[in-house]
Amino acid sequence: IDPRLPGNWSFFETRIRGPKGSLNVRVESSGDIPGGANVVIVDGAPCTEPVVAFPDDGSVRTVLVRTTGRNNAL
Repeated sequence: IDPRLPGNWSFFETRIRGPKGSLNVRVESSGDIPGGANVVIVDGAPCTEPVVAFPDDGSVRTVLVRTTGRNNAL
């Protein structure tokens, strides 16, 4: 997960629906992340995996991504 936000956005939220579950995703701009890396939190726990799996039991997972990534061209 490596999102980029337009320069004037502080966050965005979306729901991504899969065949057997959904992901509620919120991406927030954060200037306090060392080294410019993203911080990913899934269902309240830190996640270091490169992929967040869709649930297969009809549930909804909550994904928070804190990033310093900005695309100032937009």
